[in-house]
Amino acid sequence: MNTTSQRATVLILTTACLACGNAETPAPSARLAPDFRLVDINLNSATSTQEIGTTSFPGKVTAWFFCDTASTYYQSQFSRLDAMQIDLVALVPIYVQLVGVNAAGDEAGGSVMTTGVSLPFLQDTSAVAAWSKWQAQSGSVYVLDSVRQVSWVDDLNQSDLTSASNYATLRDFIYAMISAEHPPS
Repeated sequence: MNTTSQRATVLILTTACLACGNAETPAPSARLAPDFRLVDINLNSATSTQEIGTTSFPGKVTAWFFCDTASTYYQSQFSRLDAMQIDLVALVPIYVQLVGVNAAGDEAGGSVMTTGVSLPFLQDTSAVAAWSKWQAQSGSVYVLDSVRQVSWVDDLNQSDLTSASNYATLRDFIYAMISAEHPPS
């Protein structure tokens, strides 16, 4: 199967998910994701030391991974999301951004979490309380469309991204969203 027909297949299969959501994790009814501004603590990130939030990526599909740095499991998931960003950018360079959000009070492990990873990694604070605003649980990934509507929520505690099928499911969903909003010419 050539790249064009693969993309078309992915778009057809995962666009159906846009309407019904993941069978395990249904898409919430259209709701705007709460905005927040937090500092990117990843020194390897293009936005390092800058305050960023959900409004920082206009026109892009974004995925927000809420995690804590104390877990080596979440470190592996963040690394897989970094690989996913690279995969997606190879297909649709200007329309996607994946981001990690560290739990407030868990600042100590930020450098371990970001070793070899170029994704923005934001540090939540008690004053901003992004986790609370989103009602996020550790391991949650929220995928937003280009206007910040929550389109997919996944629990990486149940969908380990080291599994090729789990990785492909999330990647293909994000790609389908991008393709639906910005059809290939």
